[in-house]
Amino acid sequence: MEPVRLRPYQEEAVRRVWESLENFNAVLLVMATGLGKSVIFAEVARRAARLGKVLVLAHRQELVYQAMQHLNDLQPGLEMRESRDATGDLRTSVTVGSIQSVVSRGRHTKLDYGAYSLVIIDEAHHAPTASYAKIVLRCREYGVKILGVTATPHRSDKKALGAVFDAVAYEYNIVDAVKDGWLVPIMQAFITDIDVQFDNIKIKRGDYDEQMLSDVLSEEANLHVMARVALDAAPRGPVLAFCSNIRHARLLADVVNRYAPGKAVSVDQETPLRDRHLFVEGFRDGAIPILCNCMIATEGFDCPPIASIIIGRPTRSLGFWLQMVGRGTRTLPGTIYNLDDAEARRKAIASSKKPHLVVYDLYGAHCKRAPVNMSDIFTGDLTLPDTAKLKTWVESQQRPVSMDEIIEQAERIRTESMMRLTLGRQNIRAAKVHYKTKYADPFTILDILPSVSASPEKPTPWQMSVLERFGVEDGKVKTREDADRLISELTDRERKGLCTYKQMRLLIRHKIPREVVAQMTKHDASRLTRALSRGNWVYFAGEKPPRSLKALEQWRQSGGQQ
Repeated sequence: MEPVRLRPYQEEAVRRVWESLENFNAVLLVMATGLGKSVIFAEVARRAARLGKVLVLAHRQELVYQAMQHLNDLQPGLEMRESRDATGDLRTSVTVGSIQSVVSRGRHTKLDYGAYSLVIIDEAHHAPTASYAKIVLRCREYGVKILGVTATPHRSDKKALGAVFDAVAYEYNIVDAVKDGWLVPIMQAFITDIDVQFDNIKIKRGDYDEQMLSDVLSEEANLHVMARVALDAAPRGPVLAFCSNIRHARLLADVVNRYAPGKAVSVDQETPLRDRHLFVEGFRDGAIPILCNCMIATEGFDCPPIASIIIGRPTRSLGFWLQMVGRGTRTLPGTIYNLDDAEARRKAIASSKKPHLVVYDLYGAHCKRAPVNMSDIFTGDLTLPDTAKLKTWVESQQRPVSMDEIIEQAERIRTESMMRLTLGRQNIRAAKVHYKTKYADPFTILDILPSVSASPEKPTPWQMSVLERFGVEDGKVKTREDADRLISELTDRERKGLCTYKQMRLLIRHKIPREVVAQMTKHDASRLTRALSRGNWVYFAGEKPPRSLKALEQWRQSGGQQ
C-alpha cells in the first residue's frame, strides 16, 4: 500500500504532534471528523516505529480495523478478543488492538513497556475511563509517550481529558475545515411536527435520559413524521438516522418500510456482526437508502455519500452532536483531489453531486434545556445569552439554514450586544472620565470574548510556552479553554500570513484602529514597524499609517507610502 499524500494541514499536524511529543509525555490531536485523523496518527506511528514498538488502541472493532488499514504497510499485528492472527498477541513492532483485549486478565501488566516508544489512543475522549487509565498509568511509570486522537475533546460527564493529556498539539475544527473547502457545508433544518418537551426530560450524566427520550420519540405519530422526513430526503442521497435506543431504531425502520418496502434497515449492538456488515455495506453502496442506527455509526463510520442526517437522538452534548453530524461532512471521492486553493475546493464541492449536508434536528425553541443544534458550533456554550438568541433565530427560520447564514447572524447578534453595551454607558459624562489605555490584553486585541467558567482549568505548560512564543504576556490567560482559543486564533493568523500578535500590539498602541491592524499582513506591519523605528518609536517616519480599511487598501496600492 503506497503512503497517502498528506494534505497541508495534515503535514502541519504531524509536525506539531512530533514537536509536542518531544516536550510532553501525553499530547492530544483534535480534528473534526472527515479530516483524516487516522492518516495523521499512522504517519506519526511510522516515525515512532523507528524508535521502538508502537501500540494503537481503540474501543470498538470498526476502529481497530480502520487503523489496521492505514498502517498496513507496517504489517501490524492484530490484538482482539474477536479475532487473533499469527502475528498478534503484542509481539509485532506495531500492534493494533482493542483496549478490552489488552487489559483483560491483567495482560497490560506483563507488557515490556521499556520496548515501546509510543501508545496511540483512537477516539481519545474515552481515555479518562478506567480501562485506559490502567495503560496510561503504566506508560507514565516507564516514560512511554502517548498520543490521543479525537474529534470531540468535550465529555458530557465532565471528566477532564487534562487528567490524561498534558497538551493539545494541534486542533482543526469543523467550521475552519468547511471554510477551507475540506468538508462540505452544512444546512440546518428542523423537524417541527414532533413535539418534545425537553424541559420535562430528566438529565443523566449531562445528557437527556435515554429511556424517556425513546418513550416520546417511539410514539406512533412521531415515528411517522420522522419516516416521512427520511423518505423525502432519500432522493438527494443516503440518509443516516440516529435513534435514541435500539427499540426506537427498529421501530423507525419498520415504519419507513411500511411506506416504501425495503428502503430502510436498522443496526445496533445486538445486530449479528455478519448482518451488520451486510447492512452497512449495502448502505455505502446505495442499495439501502436509509440506515436507522443506535450507537453504531457515531465513531469509525466512513460513508462519504451520506447526504442527510436525522438527529433522532437529540443531545445536550456538543461533542456527541458533532460525532453524529461528522458522519456526513466528507466530500465525495475525487471532488477536491489535487486542488490546493480553498476557493477552488469550495467551488468543486458546490458543483458536485453532494454540494452540502442537510442536518435535521428536532425543534426545541423556548426550552431552557434545548438540545444542541448547529448554532452551538459557533459558541460552544449552551448558557451564554447570545447563544440563546442565535438558537432562537435558527429555529425560527421556516427553511434549511446554511452555515454561512448562521455565521453572519452570530456576528450580527454579537455586534448588537456590543452596541447595546456601548449605548448603556453613554450617560457617563465624557469630560469627567480620565483614563490611560494599555493595549496589552490579547482578548481585546484579537477581538475574542474571554470565557466564564464555574471551575476553570489552568493553562497547561505547553499552552503557556506556545503563547509565550507568540508574545502573549505571562498572566494574561487564566483558563485552558481561553488558551486554546488564543492559540487557535494566533495559529490561524500565522497560517494566513497576517501580522503577528506582537505587531498588532505595537501598532494599536500607536493609535491605528484594531480593525485595521487585524487585516494587515506581516509585510504591511513590518513596513510600519520600520517607519516607527526611523521615527525613534515616537512617529511613523516617511509613512502615513492607514486609519481605515479603505485607507489600508489605498496605502497598499501606493506601495505602502502616502
